[in-house]
Amino acid sequence: MLRDVIRVLGLSAILFAVSACGGPQRYVVTGTERAAGADGEVVIEKIEGSRMVTVNVENLPPPDRITAGATVYVVWIKPQGAAPTMAGLLEYNASNRKGRMRATTPHQRFTVMVTAEVDGTVASPSEIIVLRQEVEGRN
Repeated sequence: MLRDVIRVLGLSAILFAVSACGGPQRYVVTGTERAAGADGEVVIEKIEGSRMVTVNVENLPPPDRITAGATVYVVWIKPQGAAPTMAGLLEYNASNRKGRMRATTPHQRFTVMVTAEVDGTVASPSEIIVLRQEVEGRN
């Protein structure tokens, strides 16, 4: 019994130390009404004055099931008070319905959006948003 308490306290201390050291920020995300079954995670890691943004999505239907003519998912970063910029294409696997993308941004506060698009060369996001997450970066 005492060993179990000591283990729990030790694990709690380690988790507190890791979070206090400024480890990655993790956001659990769920799909919008356009992709209600989708879920995943947005991870933000501070690296050399920028932030690494990793988007992992599961249970995401193929883009053409979200809207007619869509062929890809695009990840966008929208800083507060600014227009969204394309972060990259979601590397999507239709057979397991998973997607992943990594990009960097200099911004501390921003919104991550994943949209279904006709192609990967669009200049701005469509209104077909399947995931959205507000990010409040730490210093």
